[in-house]
Amino acid sequence: MNSSERKSVYSLAGIYALRMMGLFMILPVFALYADSSGTLLYQAYHFLGKIYRKESDHKKSLENYSLAIKMNPQFWVGLIDIGYLYMDMQDWQQAAHFLDQGIRIAKKQKHVNKENPAAWFDLSNAVNNYFAVLKKLRLTRTFSATR
Repeated sequence: MNSSERKSVYSLAGIYALRMMGLFMILPVFALYADSSGTLLYQAYHFLGKIYRKESDHKKSLENYSLAIKMNPQFWVGLIDIGYLYMDMQDWQQAAHFLDQGIRIAKKQKHVNKENPAAWFDLSNAVNNYFAVLKKLRLTRTFSATR
């Protein structure tokens, strides 16, 4: 290797080292910013909750949904998904509670209307499931009262 090649190798190695050092210096700052701002981090937890729910890992699903709601208490879709999770677990009382809470918040938000078909569809599904859960609750109460 001649001197110009050696000089090029050292220059490239120095540039690479500085880039890596910069990455490791700024990465903790990004982590702190994401933790403190929570702007979209709640959606990441929500999607993790959906993944765990699909895998039937109810405990991890509930943990992630709860973190999403903790970061954004007005996140009505997350509350409704917790209601669906409790429906999967056949805990009708908790399902009714979270579905009701999500529906109440959604009705107060201006972007949930007929002009926003996705949100309107999610809300109408939640209302239908809420009534199905209330029907299950009435049936279980009637059944337990007759025993």
